Amino acid sequence: MSAKIAAIALAVVLAVAGYFTMQFFLNHLVEHGIETIGPRLTGTNVELGEVDLTLLSGKGSIRGVVIGNPKNFETDNAFELDEVRVDLALLSVFGGTMVVEEIYIGSPKITYEKKGDTSNLVAITRHIHRVAGGSAPESERPEEQESEPSGDATVRIERFELKDAQVKAQIRKDKTLDVPLPGIELTNLGGADGASVGDVSAEMMDTVTGRVMAAVTKRALSLGAGGRGEDAGEAEEEAPGEAEARPARRGLRARRHEKSESP
Repeated sequence: MSAKIAAIALAVVLAVAGYFTMQFFLNHLVEHGIETIGPRLTGTNVELGEVDLTLLSGKGSIRGVVIGNPKNFETDNAFELDEVRVDLALLSVFGGTMVVEEIYIGSPKITYEKKGDTSNLVAITRHIHRVAGGSAPESERPEEQESEPSGDATVRIERFELKDAQVKAQIRKDKTLDVPLPGIELTNLGGADGASVGDVSAEMMDTVTGRVMAAVTKRALSLGAGGRGEDAGEAEEEAPGEAEARPARRGLRARRHEKSESP
C-alpha cells in the first residue's frame, strides 16, 4: 500500500514538474520569437518586458513591448505597449500554421514623426514589406534583399484590436500634436490558410499606419478650421497622405496573388 501511495505521489510530482517546465518553455518560446524576429521585421530595436502565458488556456499577456524608431529619426520610440493580451490556440503552435485567436492592445503610446516626405511609421511599414517580399521603391531597397525571418511557418490571427491609443505627432521639430486615434479592429489576418509572419505583420502595419496618418491629417485640418492661423496652415500642409503607404500595399497584394496562383 505504501509503495502504491509513493508511486502516486511521484507521478503527481512529475506531472507538476512537467507542467511548470512546459509553462517555462512556452513563455521562453514566445519571448525568443519576439526578440529575434521583431528587430529583423521592423529594422528597429524591439524591447520586451515579460511574457506570461498560461499553458492550459493559451491566454496571457506580453508586457513592456517597446518598438524603437528607424535611424535618422529623432524621437525615441514608435510604439510603447504596456500590455498586449493574447489568446493562442495552443495545439496550433506545434502544427504548420499557428492560430492566434485574439490580440488586444489597450492604450498604446504611438509616436508619429514626419521627416521630409516620409515618416517613422511609413519607414517601419516599408521595411516589413521588404523583408516579407520586397515592395519598396528600387532606390530604397538594400543591396542584399533581406529574407523572411519566419521560414516556412505561417500564422493566422482571427481577431486583432487596438483601442484607446495615444498618438503624439511630431510634424516638425517645433510642432507636436496630440491626436486621438479611433479604435482599430481587424479579423482573419493571414486568411484561411495562414500567411507568413512578415505578410501578416505588413497587413497590420498597413492599417495602423494608414489610420494614424488619417487621424493626424484630420487633426491638422481641425486646427485649420478652428482658426489657428499660420501654425494650422503649416500643419495642414505638412500632414501625411495615404500615398506614402500605397507601394507597400501593392506589394502585399502581389504576393498574395502569387501564392494563390502557385500549385
